[in-house]
This record gives sequence, C-alpha cells and structure tokens, in this order.
Amino acid sequence: MHISSKKRTTIALLIDWLNTPYHMEILSGVADYSEESDINLICIAGGRLKAPSEWERNRNVLFDFVNGERIDGLVIAASSLANYAGNSELENLLEQFRDIPMVNIGEDLLNIPAVLLDNESGIREIMKHMVEYHGYKKIAFISGLSVNTEAIARLKAYKDMLSYYGLPFNPDFVYEGNFSINSGKEAIKELLDVRKVEVDAIVSANDYMALGIIDELQMRGKIASGIIPITGYDDISESKSAKLTTVRQPTRTQAYIAAKLLHKKISGEEIPRITKMPTEIIVRESCGCYSTGISSSITTNHSLKEDVPFNKSKNLIIDKIAQTNILVADWDKEWIIAHARILIDCLIKELEHDKTVSFLPEWNRTIQEYYKKNENISNLHILLSILRRNIIPYIKSREKLEEAEDLFQEARIILGDVLQKTGLFGKILETSKLELLNDFGARLTSTFNLEEQFDIIYSELSSLGIKSCFISLYNFPENPLKEARLIFGFQDKVRLNLPEEGIAYPSKEIIPSEYLYNNRRFTYILENMFHRTSQLGFIIIEYGPKDDRMYEIIRTKINDSIMGTIMFQKIQRQADNLEQLVRERTSELYNTNARLNIEIQERRMAEEKLRKSEERFREMALFLPSVIVETDVSLKILFLNKAGHELLAIGDEDIKKGISFLDFIVEEERSRALECAEKTLHNERTSFSEFRIQKKDGTKITFLTKTAPLYRESIIEGIRWNAIDIKPLILTVLEPGESFFKNYPFTQREKSIINYIIQGYKNKEIASVMFIQEGTVKDHITSIFSKVGVKNREEFFEKLQGYQVKRFGYNSFIFSVLSTLLKD
Repeated sequence: MHISSKKRTTIALLIDWLNTPYHMEILSGVADYSEESDINLICIAGGRLKAPSEWERNRNVLFDFVNGERIDGLVIAASSLANYAGNSELENLLEQFRDIPMVNIGEDLLNIPAVLLDNESGIREIMKHMVEYHGYKKIAFISGLSVNTEAIARLKAYKDMLSYYGLPFNPDFVYEGNFSINSGKEAIKELLDVRKVEVDAIVSANDYMALGIIDELQMRGKIASGIIPITGYDDISESKSAKLTTVRQPTRTQAYIAAKLLHKKISGEEIPRITKMPTEIIVRESCGCYSTGISSSITTNHSLKEDVPFNKSKNLIIDKIAQTNILVADWDKEWIIAHARILIDCLIKELEHDKTVSFLPEWNRTIQEYYKKNENISNLHILLSILRRNIIPYIKSREKLEEAEDLFQEARIILGDVLQKTGLFGKILETSKLELLNDFGARLTSTFNLEEQFDIIYSELSSLGIKSCFISLYNFPENPLKEARLIFGFQDKVRLNLPEEGIAYPSKEIIPSEYLYNNRRFTYILENMFHRTSQLGFIIIEYGPKDDRMYEIIRTKINDSIMGTIMFQKIQRQADNLEQLVRERTSELYNTNARLNIEIQERRMAEEKLRKSEERFREMALFLPSVIVETDVSLKILFLNKAGHELLAIGDEDIKKGISFLDFIVEEERSRALECAEKTLHNERTSFSEFRIQKKDGTKITFLTKTAPLYRESIIEGIRWNAIDIKPLILTVLEPGESFFKNYPFTQREKSIINYIIQGYKNKEIASVMFIQEGTVKDHITSIFSKVGVKNREEFFEKLQGYQVKRFGYNSFIFSVLSTLLKD
C-alpha cells in the first residue's frame, strides 16, 4: 500500500467494520494516539475472516492492499477479525505481514505483542455480584463462538465461579451465540422454548447479545415485571439507556495503548509482549438493582489504613492517580490531575465539616468544564471510581467512611442525571444526523447520472464535516490489485478536477501519487465497494466526526447508488444497442419482406404450374410401363399407376386402408430404401438406387429407382418413386457380345456366371439358379476377375464399360451409373 513518503510514520488498523460503538472505540483510540504523535493512520475495514455472509467475505480483499514498503506497522483488531474463522485463520493472514511490526488487540497470536483485557476478572465480578448480592443460583450463560479466545475465557470464568460457590454446572444453561443482537434473541428461544429451562438470571458474554435478550424478553413481557435479570459485558453506549448491568472494558484505551506500543516498536524501542487492561463492573437496574447510583462498591470490602491520616495522604493519592495508565488514552492528564487535587481537597474539608467548600458543587463544576472540552462525560465515571478506590482505604473513621460513600453515591447520581440529559440531547443530534444521512441516500438514488451523484456526495459529505473523500473503481474486477481508476475526489473540501475517464493507477497505492499529502498528517478509512460476488472498487474517507455508524452508512449509500448507476448505464447501453439493432433489422426485414412477397408470387405461380404438371404427369404416368409410386413422408402409398397396381397386386381400396411401400421391399434392403427416403425428404440430391421388390406371389424383381420430393405449398409432403425393372434393360443393353468372351479364356460356366453378374444377381442367387454351392460361385468369380485382370466387381464393370464404349459408343456416364448400382 503506497500512501506517502517515509518522512512521516504511517500505521494501519486492520479491523472488520465500523458499524458498532465497540469498533468505533477501537478506531478512536488508535486515531487519538496517531493525532497526538503526528503519524498517519489508515483504517482498513476488511470484514471478518470466513464470515457467513457473502457481502462481508467480499471485503477481505482489502487486506491484500497492505504493503510493507509504505506501511510501517499494523494494529490488528484480532478478536473481532477472528470471531468466525478462529485464530488459526487469522494467523495465516498475519503470516503475510511478518516483516511488518504488529501489535494485536484482544488476542495473543504468533508471539506478536498484544494488549489484552482481563476477561476473567470481569465475569468473576459479575458472577460475584449476582450470587452474593442477589442470591441467584440458577444462572444461564450466553457465550460467544467457541473459536473466539475472549469468548472461551469468559465461559471459563463463569464455570470457575459456579465451582467457587458450589453451584452445579448445567450445560443446558449455556448457549453459544456469536456476539450479535440476533444471537441473543435466538438464545432465549432456545433456552425457554426448546430446552424449557427455568433460570434465576442470565449473564451474557457481551452487551449486544444482552440487548437482544432484553428485546426478546420484552416481547414476552418478562422484563417489565423483573422476572429474568440480565447482565452484559462491554458497556457500549446503548447499555446506559437500557440500564444494563455490565462490565466496562476500556476499549478506547486498549486501542490507544496498542498504537502507542506499535509506534515504540517501529522506533526500535523494547515493548512488553503482553499488556493487560483491567475491567470494571458497572451496576445498573437490569440485574435487579433499582438505585441508579449503585456502583461496584456494593460488593467491595475495604481494609482501613490506620497508619496514615487521611488529611495528610493527598499526595500519595495523587501519585497513585498519576500512575494509573487508564488516564493516558482519553484525557488531558494534567487537567485530570489538577481537578483530582481540587476534588480531594473539597472532600477532605467536607468530611472535616468545613462549610466553606463542598465536594458535590465542585464535582458539578468539573462535569461542566469537561463537557465544554467536548469530551465523553461518561469517562468521568472512571475518574470517580479511581478517586474512590484510592481515597477510601485512607479513611480511618467508620463514620467518615459512610459519609464519603454517600458523597460518592450522590456524585454518581449527579453524573447519571447529566448523562441522561446529554444523552437525550445526543439522541436528538443523532436523529438529526440520521435524517441527514437518509436524505443523502435518497438524493443519491434519485438520479442515475454519475456526475450528479458526485455533486451530491461532495456537498453532503462536506456538510457532515468530512474533509476528504476519494472513490476508485477497479479496471479489472476479476483482479482488483492490478489497477484502479480514480473517478471522484475532494481534498480539504476542495473538489478534484479529474478527466472524464478518471486517473488510472496501481490499486495498492489507494490514491494516485499526485494527490498524496506531504505537508500534513491524515487518518483515512478504507472501505470496499462490491455487488454480491463482484468487486467494484473502494472508497477512502478522511476520519473526522466520531460517529458510531456514519462511515458504514456513507459507504453503503455510495456503494449502492454507484452500483445502481453502473447497472442502469449498462442496461441503457444495451437498450440503445438493441434499439439500433432493431432499426437495422426492421430495415432488413422490410427489404426481405418485399423480396419474399415477390418470391411468394413467383412460387405460387410455379406451384400452380407444378400442380397442373403433376396432374398431366399422373394422367400420362397411369399408363407408362415403368412403375410410379407416390408416398407420404411415412412411406404410406398415396398413388400407384397401372404398372404399379399390376406389379404389387393391390387396388385403390387397399391404398385407402394405408399400406406402406416399405412392406414390398425385401427386408435386407429396407435400410437403403429408408436412407434414400431420408435424403429425399431433406431435399438432398439422390442418385439411382437399386431395390428388390417382392411381389405377392413371392417372386423378387430388381428395380432401378429414382426418387423426387413432392411439394405442397413449398413444403415437402411426400416422395415420388419412379422404378423400372433393370434386368431386361441390362440384358439388352449391357450384355457383352461374343467378341468380348474371345478375349479371355472363360469356361462355359464362367460365361453363364458373368451374365448373371451383369443382371444384378448376388452370389447366393447365382448359386440357387445354377444349382451349385455359393462357395463354388465365389471360386468361379475369383477366376473370372483373375483372367480379366481385376480385383472386384467395380473394376470388372469399368473393364466392361471400356469395352462397350469402344465397341458401341454408349454414353459412359449412364453405363457408370448402372454399373455402380449393380456392384455387390
């Protein structure tokens, strides 16, 4: 992947997609560090490996764009990429990038440095709360896919805690989901409808499945009445409004630290192989707790430190807060430390009953200032937890400890109220943004003109706060990496002036070199465009607004509209070509029709002449000495002249009943007759054919036959057979004179056999009429051919032809035809 010069470090984030708060938290963390450190970032949203959906597998092609020549390092969102395929498939992918520095998020693979979550402790705290605080015993568990390492760890922690509390493990209480909302719904259907288990509570391995469980149970009326308590894991933004008890994992911080470690590794610094991030239980109402201020403190026992007075421990507390890594990722550390000092001072004075200051008003001011910094206010929950965790152990007095807990509780309630109000405002803003995005999609699909669509994309994305966008199509979709064509772009909100055909360039560069940034850093999101199994191209959007779903929505809207336009234009071109072809064909058909009308008139006249000719022919043929037979296409006799009636001994009544001409031809010669008929019906030219016809009395006559098709309105509807008994003809025309025999020393028997050969007799027939064996006939014929100097009947007739032509001057062609018909 060719991005920019080596003057500025460029890293890439390999992730499956950006359609959830979890994924956006990963991007935000890596982007925050990249911005702070002035390095470039490419987010490659290439889909999960071996995903069940064809559309998602199509995205995997983007991982082939990674090129170590220009990409200095990779942050791998390993746990989500391997969600379906498992770690072995992900390892195969990462092997391709072995020469590039890497850091994994969520999975320990191939000895690559990794930033991992303490998955086990989060589930342990949830189970502890559910068992100790609520007394639940029959707890179901909705896990992730069995190939996912985080899912395996969370399921193991669930089993370990059951064992710790002496509760039996029931496999019917465990359902394997896939971390999606829908799998949470399916879990309830399986547990309640199929397995019909009764549970006290359900622990889900992530928030999305928990939200699916809540939705399905609400449909069944089992949430409003508090029948089945639910917990999740992740603490995504939707979990707050759902009042979901969950485990907060510092996803954004985890990604931030991964980027920081990668940057150090690129710079040649030593980094730890494994970095583990702590998790924190967030208690809300879904587990059965009904106070909005309840936090993880309800299950925590504190040992009081008697040796250090609380009012003298401030510096120790501040030092501990300063050493907490979780601050580094999301916040201005100096700001946090400064406000932590103020809050600790206020808390100390309030516990000492100094009325001049108050902890809660100062907490309010901290919230307001943090909000003005345009930061995520929910992060202040973490600050409050850190303050409480580091302050409580230094309070010696039980009375002051209770006062402090009350203050922290009220502080959480205040923060919860603010979050609720800002959440409502955020929902209004989100609704407004969704309306803008929906309007964007509607405008895109209102036209099938690419230039008009590009105008809409430029206008709408700029108004959404996106600085740069590039759209490229593959010139060879079957080989996406070969070449792409930049067809649209704007940079720093300035529209690129591109030629109509676009700019061709190697796909792996993702942007033509003339449009690369050299004077400022960038964070790009690379998304694929496709239609079913067909690759289309890719979109590059510069990361700006930190919106959970905006980038995927934009990709989908642009993908669908451009794909629709390309298909429409293709259909339009086909329609235009078809219209032109129709015009050409119409002209051809008009001319052809005119010619056909003339031909039809001429043919009708010819057919009329033919009909009259046939009538005259039948009148003449009736009394001809040759046999005239007319049959239909199935060879049923339609007409016989007088000679035919006498020969076959049948009358007109017999013909009306339907008699086949084939029945009168000797059986061994019917195949030749059928072959002759087939050629005639296909209007192929036929020569004279020899058939033997068997009369009613059993005698056989050899006929020389010529066939012709019978037409009715230009369609062949039958065959005319013109047959003549050839033996008398042969005897009178072809029998050689005595002068021929004088040339060769033939015996009298050999002369007789020659006459039979000329008359068309077969060897067996000659043997019959001469009362000798067929073998004897063959011996005589061999002797005849030897004396004449020929090898077979064909050469014998050629010899005889030469003699007759020389003697009589007969037409050699007629003779040749007759002799060919008579050869064995």
